Amino acid sequence: MLTVLSGGTGSRKLIDGLVKIIPQKEINVIVNTADDIEIYGLYISPDVDSVIYTLAGIFDEERGWGIKNDTFNFHEMITRIVPTYSWFHIGDKDLAIHVLRTNLLKSGMKLTEVTKFLCEKLNIDCKIIPMTNDKVTTYIFDGIKKRHFQEFWVLHRGNMPIKSIIFDNIENATPSNEAVEAILKSKLIIIGPSNPITSINPILSLARMKDIIISSEAKKIAISPIVKGSPFSGPAAKLMESLGLEVSAYQVAKIYEDIIDVFIIDENENDDRFKELNIEIVKTNISLKTQEDRIRLAKFIVNNYYK
Repeated sequence: MLTVLSGGTGSRKLIDGLVKIIPQKEINVIVNTADDIEIYGLYISPDVDSVIYTLAGIFDEERGWGIKNDTFNFHEMITRIVPTYSWFHIGDKDLAIHVLRTNLLKSGMKLTEVTKFLCEKLNIDCKIIPMTNDKVTTYIFDGIKKRHFQEFWVLHRGNMPIKSIIFDNIENATPSNEAVEAILKSKLIIIGPSNPITSINPILSLARMKDIIISSEAKKIAISPIVKGSPFSGPAAKLMESLGLEVSAYQVAKIYEDIIDVFIIDENENDDRFKELNIEIVKTNISLKTQEDRIRLAKFIVNNYYK
């Protein structure tokens, strides 16, 4: 069994490759939930849904979010009446998931239980595990106003100053029992190539999470989300710069150095500073643009660290 720590973009693509070469039942995915947001009274979990939709074979690869071939009648009508959230597009099929999740949560089910239910109904054999059942919310503070991460990224496209990044309630949140069990039972733990600041860091910032990973007997590896100073996608560069961090694979390796054994970087990276780190550095083609790329990288990881 292996476990992937995931956001909703780069890691999702790696998982898409993994399920093509090993049985889904062998894969756990612990997903960031600090991006979760409530809109129209509905509980929306963007990173969890991206992984679910990918494994269900319904993810909209062209848009990079949501369900393929979706319609937007709900969005068009509600924003015509109340345009408050016109910037956050919710498709009609997507809406069904959010309504179900919200109602099940209101009935008393935990987020992990709801996610398991959705996976079963969509014939997904992977264990998709929210990082916590507690509420953790990422906010971006611009010096004047604290904004939800979705507002920062979707509404403003990241075009606003960043004075600080806040993981609200992180000090009171604990990993879900399912996440802890997955880590302790895994032969391999993979930190996927997701944004290290707002996708992976919330997972690692949960109480005792780093200690639990370190105590695991699993091999621990991470894949760089950055190639030659450019992130695969998303606002990772701006977020890292706001914290005074260099935008580089080397910097990401330093962030993870205390919890991993191996850091996988792109074959075109050249940085002598990697020699300073107390981890093994491995080079390969880490592109995830095409299906072939995803399968190739997944095979590299499985053949070298799992089988």
